[in-house]
Amino acid sequence: MARRPRTTRGAAWNRQVFNSTARARSGGPVYRAIPSIVSHSSKRSLYHEARRRGWAIIRLNQYWVLYDKRIPVRQLLGPQIQRGSI
Repeated sequence: MARRPRTTRGAAWNRQVFNSTARARSGGPVYRAIPSIVSHSSKRSLYHEARRRGWAIIRLNQYWVLYDKRIPVRQLLGPQIQRGSI
């Protein structure tokens, strides 16, 4: 039996990320380890799916935190955020 193409598997995994919990379905936040993203899909694919849905992505060490941009977020303490560092 032939394997499914990676893009189909990745697209299904991406949908699962955004529908994984009640919290995710209401806008997040959702945490995923970068090695898990790479092994099940790709950073680019998940990035484009988040963008399509109007979600933001923050990188915390080896994790991506995804959330709906309509949810107000405020940094309370910490360094300045660098743009373009994925």
